[in-house]
Amino acid sequence: TYKGPQGMHKEQGTSKKGDPLKDILSKLKLEEQKSEKLSLQEVLEISSEGLKQCTPQRLEDLPWHFLRKVLALNVTARSTGLEQGGVKDLEEKGIAEETTFESLFFSDNTNESISLNPLDVLCAKWRPHSMAESRGFREESLVMASMLTISFVRMGNLNFSKSKFLNEFLSPSQQHHNYFMHQDMEYGDIPRKIADGLVEMAWYFPGGEENSDLFPEPVAVANLCGDIESHRMQFSFLTQVSSAVFVFAKHISEHECNVLSSLKGSATQYFLILEERCRESSQSVGFLKKVVAELNLKPSDILLKNAMRNQAEFVKKLRSIVGRIINAPFKCSSIKEMADVARKLSIQADEDCQDCQNALQCAEQITKEIKDVVKYKEETLKLQGVLWKKLAETQRELCRMKKLGDKTLEKYRSELIARISELREKQNQCDLPSSLTNFIVRIKQTSPSLLDG
Repeated sequence: TYKGPQGMHKEQGTSKKGDPLKDILSKLKLEEQKSEKLSLQEVLEISSEGLKQCTPQRLEDLPWHFLRKVLALNVTARSTGLEQGGVKDLEEKGIAEETTFESLFFSDNTNESISLNPLDVLCAKWRPHSMAESRGFREESLVMASMLTISFVRMGNLNFSKSKFLNEFLSPSQQHHNYFMHQDMEYGDIPRKIADGLVEMAWYFPGGEENSDLFPEPVAVANLCGDIESHRMQFSFLTQVSSAVFVFAKHISEHECNVLSSLKGSATQYFLILEERCRESSQSVGFLKKVVAELNLKPSDILLKNAMRNQAEFVKKLRSIVGRIINAPFKCSSIKEMADVARKLSIQADEDCQDCQNALQCAEQITKEIKDVVKYKEETLKLQGVLWKKLAETQRELCRMKKLGDKTLEKYRSELIARISELREKQNQCDLPSSLTNFIVRIKQTSPSLLDG
């Protein structure tokens, strides 16, 4: 998730209301979290409120209700709201829908910010069509997986929802998933206050079924909230990390022409999705020809969208274009590589904070000793090796008594108990590996509050 808090506030034109972020934090009673993030201990705290399945009654209840749903991987977290009649107006009702996550997890600073850490624990598993016959699959960290990245942005206002269109683009036939928030969803019609400039991302991973997969290879889709004119830094970032950028616009005027012409020389492939009636204006056609010449666009790179045309057909056409990009040599990028581009644009990355860097250094010191996993486990993690296997077998035999033979039950049982005690004694004689000792020491140094709790 990429966002630029300070830049966003100035662009919304809310001089009468003051700082929108400050106003929202005040209503949600989250003023302290503007400069200080919630600790893990606070988030994981078990309380009576957390054990109850209740609907929020006040605005200040929304952040915690939302956060608990997120931690429980509850897909209804985006629909968090108050009971009917619990707020005075609809705008207040939609506050948490847009802002709760950012308010809780992003501290106030003067730079743009990029959050990678929540994705570090996610592991993607997919079967590209090249492995379909062998039934093989690939599994990789979502942060490290390198894949095709396509971005969707808009210039000016549109007569349709770009996010809703992308949901159809990513949803299989006869299925529909709301990957991106749009105006026809619950609370989706609430005017955005601080989310403009946010870049939402979704990923598509094939399952190895040629008849049902949308794409033969994994695809990352980035969706910029807001107009590119108001968020030049985010747009610049997307043009550098994406293999292709699709630009939605009503028409091409001199202003749009200048913005697009500034992309001349970029290695990224661009596609324009325009309203069909833009051809009726000779002036718009003239500026479009100039853009085509500057960006070296082909006729197939210009898509005209007719409001009366079947939406499914247009989605199918767009998918075929992405399919052609996949079949041709294309630029791959991972989120880890995107972070390097972000730093060059002075976008702050969460992983650059001192705590994260210290933790990374500690992890590298421990893992650098691992050359061969099997050999490392035998030599270092002895409690998980032969002793553990023998102990498990003996305990299992104590329950089943399959090898009793001619021995009496009591005698055989006593022998097994003695053997278990002997194995336990050998386990106790094993010293704690240096790597685990180092791990414990580092944990105590970096997270004393967690240990105390």
